[in-house]
Amino acid sequence: MLSLWLVTAVQAGPWRPAAVLYAGDPATAVDRASEDSGTPTERLDPVRWSTLFDGDTLWVEGASFPAEACEPVDLATLRAQLEAAEGWFFSMVLDRAHQDLDGVLGGLCGLTETLDPALAARAAYLSGVVAALEEQEPAAVAAFQRARDFDPDLAWDTSLQDDPLPAFQQTRAPTPPARLVLDEHLDPRNVRVDGHPLLPVTGPHVISEGVHLLQVVAPSVRSLRITVESGAEVRVIDPVALPPELAEHPEDPSAQSLTARAVLRAEDLLQPRVLWVGEAGTWELDRALMAWEQRRRRPNWIAVGGGVGLAAAGASVAAWSLWRGQALVDGYEPGRTTAPRYASLQADLERQRWIYRGGWLAGGLGLALSGTALVMPRLEARLLPGPAPLGGTLVLRRRP
Repeated sequence: MLSLWLVTAVQAGPWRPAAVLYAGDPATAVDRASEDSGTPTERLDPVRWSTLFDGDTLWVEGASFPAEACEPVDLATLRAQLEAAEGWFFSMVLDRAHQDLDGVLGGLCGLTETLDPALAARAAYLSGVVAALEEQEPAAVAAFQRARDFDPDLAWDTSLQDDPLPAFQQTRAPTPPARLVLDEHLDPRNVRVDGHPLLPVTGPHVISEGVHLLQVVAPSVRSLRITVESGAEVRVIDPVALPPELAEHPEDPSAQSLTARAVLRAEDLLQPRVLWVGEAGTWELDRALMAWEQRRRRPNWIAVGGGVGLAAAGASVAAWSLWRGQALVDGYEPGRTTAPRYASLQADLERQRWIYRGGWLAGGLGLALSGTALVMPRLEARLLPGPAPLGGTLVLRRRP
């Protein structure tokens, strides 16, 4: 029973089920991964690389955001809501104004058009005025500060009573800003924060802590409300911006980093062991280090060892026959060796010559066998159609 358990454990160890990330033909990818990793094909589960980045939802790391997508809304609808809120405000029906203003600000995360900062600033500003009139000073201060995110030059509306003015004049305490890092495939010119384009910079962009509306405006407008902490690093990835050919390059460091993070996000989709097949070969993810290591087809070490043994045996036989032949030559004494003895020496010497040649031939064959066993895993053979007697050409090339 113990022996059976040990055999089962040995077999199960290297044969853990593995997910194979691929682009193109899944059967080809599974065959290649099986050759390179030594894993049977029946234990490989092909997963198209693009499924890790399905959809067009923005992928944000380092900031919090709503778990569920917001309802889509356009600017015309938000303007109508704002006008209704202003009507209730000037009629001093503050609870209805508060409700409609919350609807405008809450709906920004579902905006399907590029944000008009003036609209959002006005909604946040009126929300602060309403909160101040309702004697909710912390909420009023937060709303006024949010309004300045949309419009840094926001001024007090002198047509309104000045009771909320002290709350309006309070400024946000200075804190270390957060860094906004865009994936290298995302064009900064297509990114808006609170309705404003990002300024050209050589390093990471910066944003203040708090709530912000993040938008990517090409090829379509996607909006996401994020909450950022002071000093955080916020990374933004747009699945739509990722080039499809990236799936074929597991050797690319940027692709490796991106895919490793995607694997972390797709735990339920993948097996514990993850392989990635591309044009340059097969890589396996080390989950402890979240780093990719290349897997190559392993040599047949039995053939390598057998070839080395044959080469050593052939060389030994050749050396022995050389020593033996020299001894036969030394045994010949001119004028004293009889004719029958001379004929016997000649026959023995000829036999040693053949043994010597056979030894070196065996040694050469052994070296060729071991060399072939080492080199063949680095080569691949392909039958390409072409003008040939058999209708194709066998091409042997170095495996990438």
